[in-house]
Amino acid sequence: MPPLRLIALLVALVAWGEVAGQGGQRPLLRQLRIAADELDLRLVYSPGVVPDTLIARQPVPDRVEDLGRLTEPHGLTYAVIGRQLVIGRRSRQPYSVGGYIEDALTGERLVGATVVVVGEGRGAVTNGYGYFSVPELVSGDSLDLRYVGYPTVRLPAPLPPTSIAEEVVFRLRPSVQLSVVEVLASSTPEMTTLLGVSRPQPPEVLARTELLAGDRDVNAFLGLVPGVHSAPGGFGGYSVRGADPSHNLVLLDDATLYLPSHAAGFISAVPGGSIRSLQLFKDGGPARYGDRVGAVLDLRLKEGSREGHSSSINVGLSDLGGSVEGPLGRGSYFVSGRQSLTRVWLEGLRSLGADNLPNVGVGFYDLSAKVNYRLEGGHRLYASFFTGGDVYNDRARELLFDDIGLTTYEDASERRSSNSIASLRHAAGFGTRWFVNTTLTVSDFRFLADDVLEITEEPLSAAAAYTFSENRFLTNLLDLGVRQDYELAIRPGARLQFGIDAVAHRFRVGTLTQTGIRLPEPDTVVDAEGLDPSELPQLRSYDVSGYGSLKYEPTPEFGIEAGLRLATQLGLRRPFAALLPRLSARYELNERYGLDLTLGETRQFIHRVSTQNPGLPRELWVPTIGPLRPQAARYLTLGARYADKAGRAAALTVYGRELRGLSRFDDDTFEGRGLSNWTVNVRRGTGWSRGVELEGSAPWAGSVFALTYTLAQSERTYEDEFGDRLRPERFRLDRRHSLSLTAARSLGDHLALSATMRIGSGLPTRYPTLTSTAAVLPTRGTPLTNNFAYDGPLDTLPVFHSLDLVARYRW
Repeated sequence: MPPLRLIALLVALVAWGEVAGQGGQRPLLRQLRIAADELDLRLVYSPGVVPDTLIARQPVPDRVEDLGRLTEPHGLTYAVIGRQLVIGRRSRQPYSVGGYIEDALTGERLVGATVVVVGEGRGAVTNGYGYFSVPELVSGDSLDLRYVGYPTVRLPAPLPPTSIAEEVVFRLRPSVQLSVVEVLASSTPEMTTLLGVSRPQPPEVLARTELLAGDRDVNAFLGLVPGVHSAPGGFGGYSVRGADPSHNLVLLDDATLYLPSHAAGFISAVPGGSIRSLQLFKDGGPARYGDRVGAVLDLRLKEGSREGHSSSINVGLSDLGGSVEGPLGRGSYFVSGRQSLTRVWLEGLRSLGADNLPNVGVGFYDLSAKVNYRLEGGHRLYASFFTGGDVYNDRARELLFDDIGLTTYEDASERRSSNSIASLRHAAGFGTRWFVNTTLTVSDFRFLADDVLEITEEPLSAAAAYTFSENRFLTNLLDLGVRQDYELAIRPGARLQFGIDAVAHRFRVGTLTQTGIRLPEPDTVVDAEGLDPSELPQLRSYDVSGYGSLKYEPTPEFGIEAGLRLATQLGLRRPFAALLPRLSARYELNERYGLDLTLGETRQFIHRVSTQNPGLPRELWVPTIGPLRPQAARYLTLGARYADKAGRAAALTVYGRELRGLSRFDDDTFEGRGLSNWTVNVRRGTGWSRGVELEGSAPWAGSVFALTYTLAQSERTYEDEFGDRLRPERFRLDRRHSLSLTAARSLGDHLALSATMRIGSGLPTRYPTLTSTAAVLPTRGTPLTNNFAYDGPLDTLPVFHSLDLVARYRW
């Protein structure tokens, strides 16, 4: 026993001597190893990086974030990569980081994700390709990654890239797929208010629309946005802050979509399940956007999962659709298609004996596809394709028998529209501050309106007489476009965007008026039996534009974006050019209150000249030529915002818009009658709109309540054939009051309920009166639909109201 006691005493003396000699200190390297072992990490460092320094004993950290007190005082930084704790030397030399943010499950790039430098309130938002760039980082900085539907992730900033081809990719995992140990802030639905709708919105916003309106459709989403008006269900298209539906610029992967809706506006032309992001600007948007005087709707198709193949089939009351997606080499693909079932239902009902159904045919289809491929050095290629079309036709027959004989009135009409677009894009980040995008686009749009009235008179004592009247309108618009966009992160809070775009338009426009048995010469030099698009006269014009925009955010509280766009139309007898300024600014008064301002000018060189028939319009798409002038708009909006940590939010916006260069057909000489020359029947006009938008939401008792209200007023003033101004009139989609109330509640993890009540004042209208150039039509009730005149006194339709009750169950 004595030897053992002696050994223990010697060990205790040695340990006491070491502690006494070091004053309770340890080498820094040893302290780091103890911390790594406690965190179950492997310590990795380069020789000479960790100084041979003695430090006071410190508690063993139980979190990675606590390592900063060991590294920062000694000029070191740390990063956790896999199961390794990497120690490096802190450098105060600033550097930039650029890269992509993706979904960890599918590989889809996330548009509109936010990257924030912790403690500084600055950062970046991913663009339409999921790319971001954050300048002037230093070793040791941390980044917060935020995106709707994903938990906020804090990561150390990547080290400076070692080569220009090095690519940084952050991958986020959706909240619903995280481990069960995660504690979410709330199980209630997302706020239904659409504050900040001009930012890119993820697919989650359409999932919320499905809960509120029963359909994951872009048009259902637009129907919930204040300041956006239409007839019930979206019929007639959407007017944003008093502009025409044809004034809206709808882009699908940077290509212009002239056919944004099916079934006259009831359904979006692009299925909601095919959309990766959408962005709505109620005014003209930043200087990057042009060619329209109304709103901008920027849609991006899904890219497809890079982690595995999947497919889906969707069966609804109105259509049958499906989609497939999956990896493709170093990229992925996505394909979706849809076919209407309306004809199937109508034929089925007729076969069951429903003979009183109108002789109407309605149908639509669409097919969209996208392929992307990742090249070396961070370069990426995207190819997108879309084609869709609508057809409507009806036939009505009326027999009139009297003491003179039998008269048969047969009225037939047809509307066909189609749009096929394709885009090929190359996107790349050069270095860590430059992003360059090059896009080639093709868009082929066709529209046909054909109305025929046939009258057969069979007198009792004479030979039968046959007369007819036909009005046909055809437009074929082919666009070939190229654009190049540049983004430069100059410094923290300062970003520059500039670029150029050019579109070559080829118009083929034809009108045909025929009356009687012998066909007169048509309006355009074509075969009198019809209008063949390949034989129509052509017009070519070229829209060439350049833009520059500077976004400056010197502090987290203040930001401003100033831009200038030069827009021109060339190639016709008279060129047009305009300098269009754009400005937007925000100011955060404090953590709860903020102010917003936007103003600018826009131009539109393409006109959709249309009749005022709300059901079956006749229209032509033409360039600025002849009596037409470029359409122009000036707009101004002022807004105030409120949001708190309890989830309550509200916004109040006041807007005004002035419109010039408007055009339409003259109702007095055109509607329902013959057409001799479309140019002499065009009437020019001006207009204005103003309004107030209010929206807000708040959680209460486990539910979310939301309110939106719009007070709007719009007017149009046109000239007559002598150039004299007519009396001002209300715009046909001017719904003065529009209110929506929504309540949504989650019952567990699978079931959600919602109720949405919408009320709106009636739209202005002119009731039709029957007229004809061939013969006097019967005065009694008749189903004839095409030969109407809408030049009666202006009236107001009844108040519109609807209630949507939705229950959604997911398993």
